[in-house]
Amino acid sequence: MVVMQSPRMPPGPALPRIVQTAGFMFGGPRFLEACRRRYGGAVTFRTLFDSSRFVIVFDPELVKQLFQGGGDALHAGEANALLGPIVGERSVLLLDGAEHLRHRRLLLPAFHGRRIQSLESAVLGATDAEIDAWPVGREFQLLQSMQSLTLHVILRPARHLHLGAVRRWHPPLPRRQLRGDGDAARAAPRSRAR
Repeated sequence: MVVMQSPRMPPGPALPRIVQTAGFMFGGPRFLEACRRRYGGAVTFRTLFDSSRFVIVFDPELVKQLFQGGGDALHAGEANALLGPIVGERSVLLLDGAEHLRHRRLLLPAFHGRRIQSLESAVLGATDAEIDAWPVGREFQLLQSMQSLTLHVILRPARHLHLGAVRRWHPPLPRRQLRGDGDAARAAPRSRAR
């Protein structure tokens, strides 16, 4: 009879969950750094945020090994489930196993290093077009302009769309209040000369 043992977790603080949660909330980087120094490149934690244990990997070599691990054993989609309402339930970030690999292979060609480098002039052109649309001599809100530019830059390699098509397809994004001092981002007046 063969008995399978569950994988051994890395060491971590033996503190109660409430104390570890307080360490995350109030100690932040100092708490994490103290744990890294004491327990090593991978540390197991237990907090009130999770029903079970989780591991933070600090050592770059261990991170590399982790990312080279097989998809049958590593389930990042489960860990990313909280992102579902933000990225969509069918996002590649939430998928695991063969389905994740299939979706990832569909996306890879559009984001290959050489392909992205070949889009440099298109991104510069889109940026210039967006800047040329800015009003001259008065303040204006940047958020909508930056969202439009970001959307164009993201969609261009993925869908081979042009700025005009994106503007026709995508209506202006709603204004949003930025947190902080409550004032939206503003650009100072500028001249058209470059």
